[in-house]
Amino acid sequence: MASNAVFALLMTRDAGSAYRFRNLYVEPVYQDLPSQMAAVNAFLRQQLSDLPEDTRRIRECLLNELDFEHWLHMLATHVLPEVLRMGLPCARPTGYVFRSEASHFPLLDLLPVI
Repeated sequence: MASNAVFALLMTRDAGSAYRFRNLYVEPVYQDLPSQMAAVNAFLRQQLSDLPEDTRRIRECLLNELDFEHWLHMLATHVLPEVLRMGLPCARPTGYVFRSEASHFPLLDLLPVI
């Protein structure tokens, strides 16, 4: 499966990213390899497009028309190094700032303290 190949590539570089990919990526029900490659590409495009920086150049490398070996080569040489540099995959867009201070969430003041 295409996702297993991506997982294996990520494991050689960053186990954390590999396991985040495994947890976040939803395996498609179709079994043919081109459809699996297209689904992985769609997942990575979505991850990259959620970032505040311009990732168009990287997303253009996610081609659905390549044979499996060329597709894997493009991922390994052009896409995954940038994915890892940006800390992807992630469960939420990295452009958002989450603060834990109650002053940033006024409704938290209404909750009882336990």
